[in-house]
Amino acid sequence: MIKAKRKCFRVNLVVLTKLRQTTHDPLFRRAAYVDVNVTQFELAADLTFNDCFSDPCENGGDCRSISAGYVCDCVAGYTGVNCEVEIDECLSSPCLNNATCTDQLNMFTCACTPGFTGSTCGEDIDECLSSPCQYDGTCVDKTNGYQCICSKGYTGTNCEIEVNECYSGPCMNGGICLDLIGQFSCSCSPGYHGDRCQLDINECSSQPCFNNGTCVDAVNSFSCQCPVGFTSDLCEIDIDECESDPCQNGATCLDQVGSYTCVCAPAFSGANCETEVPSDFNLEFESSGTVDYVMIDSIPSLKALSCAFWMRSTDKQNYGTPLSYATSSEDNTFVLTDYNGFVLYIGGSSKVTDVTANDGRWHHICVTWTSEGGVWRIYKNGFLVDMGQGLGTDRVIPGGGAFVLGQEQDSRGGDFHAPESFIGQISLLQLWDYVLSEDDVFTMATTCQKNVGNVRAWPDFLPGIVGRVKKTPTNICK
Repeated sequence: MIKAKRKCFRVNLVVLTKLRQTTHDPLFRRAAYVDVNVTQFELAADLTFNDCFSDPCENGGDCRSISAGYVCDCVAGYTGVNCEVEIDECLSSPCLNNATCTDQLNMFTCACTPGFTGSTCGEDIDECLSSPCQYDGTCVDKTNGYQCICSKGYTGTNCEIEVNECYSGPCMNGGICLDLIGQFSCSCSPGYHGDRCQLDINECSSQPCFNNGTCVDAVNSFSCQCPVGFTSDLCEIDIDECESDPCQNGATCLDQVGSYTCVCAPAFSGANCETEVPSDFNLEFESSGTVDYVMIDSIPSLKALSCAFWMRSTDKQNYGTPLSYATSSEDNTFVLTDYNGFVLYIGGSSKVTDVTANDGRWHHICVTWTSEGGVWRIYKNGFLVDMGQGLGTDRVIPGGGAFVLGQEQDSRGGDFHAPESFIGQISLLQLWDYVLSEDDVFTMATTCQKNVGNVRAWPDFLPGIVGRVKKTPTNICK
């Protein structure tokens, strides 16, 4: 920007008046209102020189006077202080895709490379517009060209050539090849088959052997190699491994493929249930809480039951729950709780008794129940001490619940409360799916005659110990 200079010079009043009439420049407005009686020298002294008088702007630019000089407003295509520089429109590289740019006044032109068009050569010419690919070939446009992706069975630049699939001789063993569009078909000689006539007819193709037997092809025949556990020409007969009666001590044998499984009676273990698990132990619950208990699963559904066990407790503070059985739908399915005066639950219904067992001595307790009439009995030390009916009449105790010693369940397998926990010792608990007679109960309590439950026996509870429950030797029957 050029700074203005202040100058003093004489000016003819006539010239000044003419300038005042012909210009709109604000620099002359002060002079336009001077008194006509002012001298020419005094008027000229009050006039500021306008730098646009010298016409500094080139190439048709407009000069604008400002307080500190002048500014040139250039016409399109020029720049610089005085509009002396022509703008090169090619400097910004407007032409795309390697096109050549030619600068012109306030514009440019692009000479495009082959395959491109448009003012800046940004448009790729689509060579696929003429649909050069034949027989449903797919045209892929490329720079200054195209590529045809041919449909199956055709080839060539424009997919104009049909492929002869028989040219490579694909049919084996004397088969005759028939050329098709995009594929071929083999007419096989007798004795062969397959899409290329590559396979000899196999009598095993119909999979005649059962139970994963292996078929061995032979001339006009086959044989079956049977897997372990099956026999006969076609391996259709399962060998019954239980036929030899391998399971001992009243166990149930389950035949399996190539083997068997013994479901042991309570108190027995081993592959063939040959080992009797010792029952001469007590389970001791030393303190009140919710972390010490014994839990087993897989109790079957029961329409009747007998549960007998020995117990000893001196606890007078807690309710004390020797055993509880709960399912996912019902917590008080079968419960014997509160040794201050036992309460018996069947199917959510309860009976309160005055039978106690927390005087510090060993007591034999037996509970029996049947859904027929809801008849229940409680025995203590071999004697019937309480009984009734109408408890869980026609109910079935469902299987699949949790059988817990030492805690009362408010949900299946949990929600224990310390005041209901058992403190003391439990031993020789047995569970049957029928009602024991009074003589059976008396004999079991007074003679220690071995009588193992057919649903659960005392050793079955050992794997379910949780927390600080102790296994200790027993001397009840010694």
